[in-house]
Amino acid sequence: MQDLITPTLNQNHSRGFLALRYLQFLDKGADQSIQRIVSLAQEIYQAQIAHVSLVENQQPWYRSGTGFHLPDIPREQCFCAQVIQQDRLLMVNDAMAHELFRHHPMVAGEPGIRSYCGVPLHAPSGECIGSLCIMDTQVRDFTELDLKPLCLLAEVLEGLLDQTDDAMNTVYYDALTGLPNRMTVLDRLNMAIARAGIARQSLSVFTINIDNFRIINHSLGYRVGDAFLKVVADRLQSCLGGNGFLGRICGDEFVMVNTSVTTGGMTTTTLQEFANTLLRRLEDTIEIGAHEIRATASIGISQFPQDGMTANKLLECADGALTKSKLHGRNMASLYKTEVPVESVSRIELYNEMTMALQRSEFQLYYQPEFDLETGAIVSVEALLRWQHPQLGLLGPADFLDVAEDTGLIVPIGEWVIQEACREAQRWRMEGFENSLVAVNLSALQFKRSNLEQVVEAALQQSGLPARSLELELTESILIGDSECTLARMARLKASGVRLTMDDFGTGYSNLSYLGSFAFDKLKIDQCFIRRMMQSEDQHVIVKTIIQLAQNLKLNLIAEGIETPMQLQLLQDMGCKNGQGYLFARPMPAASIRELIRERLPS
Repeated sequence: MQDLITPTLNQNHSRGFLALRYLQFLDKGADQSIQRIVSLAQEIYQAQIAHVSLVENQQPWYRSGTGFHLPDIPREQCFCAQVIQQDRLLMVNDAMAHELFRHHPMVAGEPGIRSYCGVPLHAPSGECIGSLCIMDTQVRDFTELDLKPLCLLAEVLEGLLDQTDDAMNTVYYDALTGLPNRMTVLDRLNMAIARAGIARQSLSVFTINIDNFRIINHSLGYRVGDAFLKVVADRLQSCLGGNGFLGRICGDEFVMVNTSVTTGGMTTTTLQEFANTLLRRLEDTIEIGAHEIRATASIGISQFPQDGMTANKLLECADGALTKSKLHGRNMASLYKTEVPVESVSRIELYNEMTMALQRSEFQLYYQPEFDLETGAIVSVEALLRWQHPQLGLLGPADFLDVAEDTGLIVPIGEWVIQEACREAQRWRMEGFENSLVAVNLSALQFKRSNLEQVVEAALQQSGLPARSLELELTESILIGDSECTLARMARLKASGVRLTMDDFGTGYSNLSYLGSFAFDKLKIDQCFIRRMMQSEDQHVIVKTIIQLAQNLKLNLIAEGIETPMQLQLLQDMGCKNGQGYLFARPMPAASIRELIRERLPS
């Protein structure tokens, strides 16, 4: 018996697999289209069996088919694997007379296949990932000319894959740098852990957070900030070489997985030396237009297997080490389980001042309205935190929120925000804005606290605001982790009558399955997409895809960060109904938003 060819996997296959996953959980219409094509192939050739077979990792996946139910068999034994390996038309008129296939389990056993014809299917990036095929239990006498219609049908199927490519990037890759996002990093890290475990080797994980990146964004503008992050990504990648991979998991945070290890693993000294190499490389001046920027970073390091056996655990440990680096003054690297350094005096002082600020009522809420893009009516108002510091003046969240998050102060501050926003929204209702809707951002730590529902209920009761007038905005990072617990909490909040919004959609964690699993009322397109959609056709396609997706899922949609009439017109042309941004109104104090609301009330 001649052995069947076992297809080998290369790195490029990963993108093909991502395309398959995208089709698997996103587009129900694509399934129907595939099934119609399969049925047409069966009808044209009067075949007993026709199907699309896609191979992911080591398991064939029969996406759509008609005829005999195909059994689950190992990857190396399926006909489709031979098509992938050869990447060309495979035509077998009599399998029993074919040396390679006569002992095949589907030929020698059920269903007794005698003829097979398969055409390769390619992902948008070019790699062969499956086949469109017809099979029969009778000997057939096909020629390559006879199979021309089957090849044309395969091209149609590849077109369906190609249509998903741009939108797929928002799910698995960071739109700015092209690096894997958090979900893809987790997938790749788990695979790297599996390989290292088999080889009895170790690997190291570095979480890298750019120090004071918010200052760059706010002082030089988001365009400079985006260009800066691209350079940072390139520099980090150059340090890694081919020994592992780099990903961007949120705005200014990267993850690097270094697989250049020996059986004994990297020593503490070696890890620190590599981290110092990263820090020195980032310190080199970055020139962006007329600006010269020097970057520093805080780094946290964890290792497999000593610090964790899963991707989530290793990232958790690396994040813990990263916090140590931040508390110690930044521009340094810390290993997990090392001694916790003493907090810098400035951060301790800031923490103490925020504690007193709560008692002295120094925190304020500013409000930014969200508008109906067609009528100009206010549809909701977002509450935004500010700090009226007695010496430094009015501070935005970029100046203090990271310390609040690190120390846990964000929880009592967040409770005050909910209470104050509900009180102010009820005041709007009493002044005639009966359809008032106030949106409050929740931090991940605040959401995970067990008393969140009680905090919301108490704020509604004390203010008299109906639950339907409160909207809670959740970022996608909140949804990662214990999905069962998250689903239960969201269900309880929804049952109370409050509305839920997914904020900053598409900024790095995006998983379209969230939209099907979690009961959101609204989807907010992050402002980074709105800024870049005028510059790139790809970004234009991404925004249009998100708008269409929200429409299909019957989700309310709002575009953040609209700053120019051209952006507004383009969004309206794509069907976006609601928007928010400096083009309409900047964040304003409570008195100013009340005046604006009164102006917009019908006379």
